[in-house]
Amino acid sequence: MMDFYFVSNEAQCSGEHEVHKECCIYLPKDKKLLGGFFCCEDAVVEASRFFQNVDACRFCSPLGRIK
Repeated sequence: MMDFYFVSNEAQCSGEHEVHKECCIYLPKDKKLLGGFFCCEDAVVEASRFFQNVDACRFCSPLGRIK
């Protein structure tokens, strides 16, 4: 099933921009739509086109985490 993913425009304290599913309770207000993807790993790759330091949210997309 395809989900819509977003990346936070504001970096975390660690410097990472987190990738979230549309349904995530931690989805930030200041975000960029990445599009629809079948897996979070593809959304993280797309987010890396905009930000150097990206990772998936540990709550909504733990399987897509890099670190």
